[in-house]
Amino acid sequence: MSLRRPLVTFNKVSCLRAFYGFFAVALVSRVLSDIFELHRWSIHQGGAFPFRHLLEAIPIYPVSILLIEWTLLLLGALFLLTKKTRLGALLSLLGLLMSLSQMFQNQKVLLLLVAFALSVGPSLEKMKTDEKNDTSMFLKWQILLVYLFSAISKIFDQFPSGETLKMMDQTLFSHQFAVNWIYPAMSGVVVLIELFLPLLLWKKPKLGILAVFILHAGFAVFLSDIFPFSLAMISLSFLFLIPDGSRSPDQRLVENS
Repeated sequence: MSLRRPLVTFNKVSCLRAFYGFFAVALVSRVLSDIFELHRWSIHQGGAFPFRHLLEAIPIYPVSILLIEWTLLLLGALFLLTKKTRLGALLSLLGLLMSLSQMFQNQKVLLLLVAFALSVGPSLEKMKTDEKNDTSMFLKWQILLVYLFSAISKIFDQFPSGETLKMMDQTLFSHQFAVNWIYPAMSGVVVLIELFLPLLLWKKPKLGILAVFILHAGFAVFLSDIFPFSLAMISLSFLFLIPDGSRSPDQRLVENS
């Protein structure tokens, strides 16, 4: 009789805990990014907004309303961690709608879609193994589409040349010390991972989750302002360990081990 036990056990409870945990941290990271990256406190006191896209017609609200926005996001994260997930998602949804009214960002849209699905869709906690869960399927398709279209966009934007990554490099590699091939090589790896991640997550979710972690750890080296996006994508990846349909979670995990 073997005494060896896996270091990490994946089941519905642990995967949902990881999903809600990473999503809650993504919301907290969104607030921290507003404070330390965008300096929104000073912006809402009258400073210049770095970019707002198509939302200039909506007035910038005062600091008191900004505090309400941040409070909604932080309370939403807290309730998600304390298993009051529907309430947490609804509070997060309201906070994200307020935030998007002030400045558009793709990562906010992703967070909004997740919060919206958790607010109005069937409960993930009550997900049955003999029927599909619309919330789970909707969220799974979000991450698949994001990676696929992100890879296609990078290819047509000449991302594999390495010039984009070189311009975006903010931290670890300084241009004078980086060898000529490192940016094209890393750019090509990013595109390949994003192209194959949808299939990997669907067929081999454990390996897919590992690839998601590696990809976004690499992004963290070069970019300091996409932590909410990265954490949200990591969160969504855990849903692939929870099957939809007639197979039980244990059966699915055995098939993908």
